Formats: sequence, C-alpha cells, structure tokens
Amino acid sequence: MRGFQLSTSGCFIVTVKYLKQRPSGLYFFRKGIPVDLREYYEGKRELVYSLQTKNEAEAVKRVQRLSKQYEDQFRQLRSTAERDKAVKELKKFGLEDAPLDRQTVFRNGSDPYEDGSPFSEMIEEYSMIADAGGYFDDTRLVPSQRRALQILKREEKFTLEDVKQRALVKVSGNKKKEGEIKRFFKYFHNGNLCGVIDDIRPRDVVDAVDALLSEGKKTTTIKKALGSVRKLFREFSLENDVRVDNPFNNIPIPGLGKDSKKRKACDYAEIKKLKEAIELNLDVVSAQISGLLFNTGCRCGEVSGLLLEDLHLDSDVPYVRIKDNDRRELKTKKSDRHVPLIGLSLEAAKAVKSKASENQIYAFPKYHRDGVFKNDNASAAVNGWLKNHVVGCTSHSFRHTLKDRMYEAGIPKPEIEDLQGWVSGKMVDYYGKSKGLRRLQKVLLKMEEYEGSNGLL
Repeated sequence: MRGFQLSTSGCFIVTVKYLKQRPSGLYFFRKGIPVDLREYYEGKRELVYSLQTKNEAEAVKRVQRLSKQYEDQFRQLRSTAERDKAVKELKKFGLEDAPLDRQTVFRNGSDPYEDGSPFSEMIEEYSMIADAGGYFDDTRLVPSQRRALQILKREEKFTLEDVKQRALVKVSGNKKKEGEIKRFFKYFHNGNLCGVIDDIRPRDVVDAVDALLSEGKKTTTIKKALGSVRKLFREFSLENDVRVDNPFNNIPIPGLGKDSKKRKACDYAEIKKLKEAIELNLDVVSAQISGLLFNTGCRCGEVSGLLLEDLHLDSDVPYVRIKDNDRRELKTKKSDRHVPLIGLSLEAAKAVKSKASENQIYAFPKYHRDGVFKNDNASAAVNGWLKNHVVGCTSHSFRHTLKDRMYEAGIPKPEIEDLQGWVSGKMVDYYGKSKGLRRLQKVLLKMEEYEGSNGLL
C-alpha cells in the first residue's frame, strides 16, 4: 500500500505509510490486515480510521502511534493463534497442554520415549520433517510444532497476551468481566510490555503508568488496572510454573487519589426541584429510576439493572431487593441488601410495576438488549434527564445526598451504612427480614418527618 507523500523544504519528499487524505482535507489511517489475522477482525481486509485532523504534522504523529499499536496487536494475536494451534497439535498425538512430566498418560510410570508412546510417535513424525543430515533442526518445523515441543520441554515463552487470553477463558460469558480484563490489559500493551514476560521489567510498567497519566487517566483507574493485571499475572505464573518476578508488584502511582473530584450532593432547594420534576414525569423511565434512587441511596446500576420481581410492593414493608442477577453484578458483596421503599421511591416503584407488560422480566427492559445489561446507557440517560432540571446533579448525587439528609435528621451512622450497603452485618440478618426492614423503614420515615416538619421538602 502506497503511503502519503509529504513535501519538505529543499528537494526531499518523505513518504508516510498508512496515511491518506480525503478531498475535504481530513487525514485518515488506512492499514491492511494480514490474511492470517482477518478472522480476529470480523473478516475485514483493512483498518480505516479518521485521524480527526487536517493538520499534517499532527496527522503524522497520530498515524505513527496507530501503526505501532496495530503492529504490536498483530504480533500478540499471532502469538495467541500459534499457541492454540500448538495445543491442537499436542491433542493430535493424545497429549495435553502441559509439560512432559505432568502428562496424565505417563503418570503410571511408563516411559515417554518408549516405542509406540504418544510422545515417541510425535518425535518420530517431527524427525522426518526436521532431519538435517543426522541432527534435529527444529527450524524446519512450522511455528505451532515448535511451540508444542516448547510446551512439553518447559521452554515455552509467554506474553501478556497469553495471560489475558487465559484470564478471559475463566470469565467466559461474563461480559462485564471480559470487558474489564480487555480494557485493563490494553493499558499495558506497548513497547517492551509486548515481549515475552521474562523480559518485562518494573521500569517498563512504570513507563506505561507515566504514559497513562499523560493521557489523562485517573490515578484510581490506573490503580485498579494495575491490581487486576498483577493478580492475573500471579495466577498465570502459578498455573504455568513461570518462575519470574511479577513486574506489576509495588509500582508507584504519582499523585494517587489527588486528582479525584468529590461527588456533588444536592442542597435542599435542588432536592425539592428534582422531587417535583420526578413526580410530574413518572411515566418516563429516567424519572422512574431517579425516583427509586431518591429515597433509597442506591447506585444507578443497582436500580436500572433490577429484575421486576426485586420490587416487593405487597410486603408488610414495601422494599427493593438489591442483589446480583444474571446480567448485573453488584459492586461489592456488602452491596447485597434489602432497602425499604417510602415516599417518592415507593411511588416510582408502583409506576414501574403498573406499566410492566405481561411476562416482563426486567424492571427497565430497554437497558437489557442482546443478553447484556447496558449500564452506561442507563446512567447517561438518567444524567441527561437530571441535567435538564438541576445542573451539576447526577444519578450518583442521590446517594451522597441521602447520606447528608440522614445525618441532618440525626440518623445514627450504623443505620446509614446499612441502607447504603457499606457493612457486612445487615439488620435483616440480625433481626430477621421483617423486623429488620421495619427498623430501617422507621429510619427513613424519621428523615422524611424531619424534613417535612422543618419545611425542607
């Protein structure tokens, strides 16, 4: 593929590969996908992306960065594909994806080199290919065959791509965890981090962290990514007997936590305005979700991901059951809880139930498509709706605001933490569901009474 020719001062012309320019003047990146890797890109023959600039110098920088990114990606994909073929090669001879001394077929004490054994047959076949006049030349084998031998001899070289792929197998089917693993490993995919893990040094990880910070990534996001990759690297090393130091251990993150912004809590004037807007729009999904958040202090994902059956309105104490379901996991184990429904939150729950169709499974089905819970879509929709009524307030503001409202009403800290899912020992566990729910209901009613008697709401 011909590149874009840049004119320079003097008589030189520089050709930049993969850079193209449209008649509009906008530059774009265009790179062919190798035939053996097209299956990983849905059969596409090439990658084409707008560089979002008409500036020549900026376009050159961006295309060079993208080119390196995809070359690294191609190399990692080839490594993964090669290993998959190597495992199939082992299975062809009745061998497992494990070193020779750990093969089940030889645990009875039989000799792997004995004539007729699976390993002996494999070596015999490979010797016919690799025979170089009396000695075994493994360069004559195809890459997957060499990799198969490396697996058996404990000479295999792994990459972070191998670590990622093994982790993805373990969470197969869990879209949320799959997405998180892919995202976190993408943070550490450039430079020396693309090589074999034996050669990765802590300095390489530090450089990657510095690059993430320069891109504007939050320090807490980087901390979470580091922790996840570090854990998965450790598990992979143990499972595959990889004897190298974990390069993701003890990596410093400059200014950790200092870039975090405190979530905005709404004042009573804003709360009152939001309450009125929700009451007038309870036929709107975003208002229904906001209403459920109003007096429960739940997270947006906890509410928008609810099953319809999680809204218990016929109980002596109406409540919402916050728990994991097939499409939505809670943030922590402590988040699993029962929350009484009072006032506006109860009215919102009734609106959801009354408008539900026959055989409806999810409380808000528009955010459950193709077997996946669209949490980001729900959050964006609710935040957009709230912005039309109170600037600066988001779906998470209800959580912080409810905490402040309860403190203002003199509610003890243990009850606040129970309602917001910050403690392991819940009242419903200690007192039983009925009595525990009634005690929590009294807490919320006390807050509502305080606000009413003081003219706050």
